[in-house]
Order: sequence, then C-alpha cells, then structure tokens
Amino acid sequence: MWKTKVQTAQNVTAELPFEQKRRKRQAGLTLVEMMAVVVILSIVGGVGFIAVTKQIEDARVKTDMANIRTILNASQRYIMDHPSQAGSLNYTNGDTVQNVLVNQGYLAEEPKDPWDAAVYTITVTLPNQSASGTIKVTSPHTLSSTGVQQFVQINY
Repeated sequence: MWKTKVQTAQNVTAELPFEQKRRKRQAGLTLVEMMAVVVILSIVGGVGFIAVTKQIEDARVKTDMANIRTILNASQRYIMDHPSQAGSLNYTNGDTVQNVLVNQGYLAEEPKDPWDAAVYTITVTLPNQSASGTIKVTSPHTLSSTGVQQFVQINY
C-alpha cells in the first residue's frame, strides 16, 4: 500500500487523515458485507437442495417404472414357456416372483423397490373365448406428484 507523505515546515513527514481512514476501512469485511455473502450463499444452497431432491425423486420414479417393465417382460417370457401355469404368477408378496421368475432364470434377482418399502403386484388374467389374457404389474407406491399408482398392462 502506498503511503502519502507530506513534508511540513519542520521537515517531519505525517500521514494525511484521509489515508488513515482508508487504511482502516481496508482492514477487513464489514458486517453488512459479511451478511450479504451469507444471504447469497443461503439462497444458492436452498435452490440447489430443491433441485437435488427433485432429481432424486425423479430417479426413483424412473427406477420404479423400469422395475415394472422388467417384471412384466419376465412374466411374459414365463407364460410363453409355460402357458398352462400362467395363473401361478398372481401374487402380492415376494414369494412367487422369487420362486418362479428368479429360480427358473427369468430374472437374475428380484427388482429392489426404490423406496425400500414394498413389493410389486403381478395380476394375470387367463384368456377365454371372448378375451385375451392380460398381465398387469403394479407398483406398490402412489406417486406424490400425481396421486396415481404406476402400472403396465399387456395382452397375451
């Protein structure tokens, strides 16, 4: 920092008063400046938190739909190989998918629920003279954004 010196009549140098004030001001941040920085960081952090939370929920919903499609495809392959045993796929607990689809090689492992709570439901309607059979796989969750339960249904 440059000091401004003034020579007086007695040949003594002295700092000007405004230079002393400027040096004091530049010593650090004021309380107002510090509060402004904290407020800005809080806003940025809040927006970032909301965005990350939304991305996590979107990822869970997409994982849930992928699990439904995986179970549906495995169920469809099982019914194509064993049409007389199609009714054995109706379940609302993990036993059937474990015993039938996993143990017989249609799934490598039972899909994990992204919310770590429940299991998927498979409903098989057998074909008759008037209608084809259906396979419906339903998620155990109701989406909070829409209030709708995800499912996929196909005819076979």
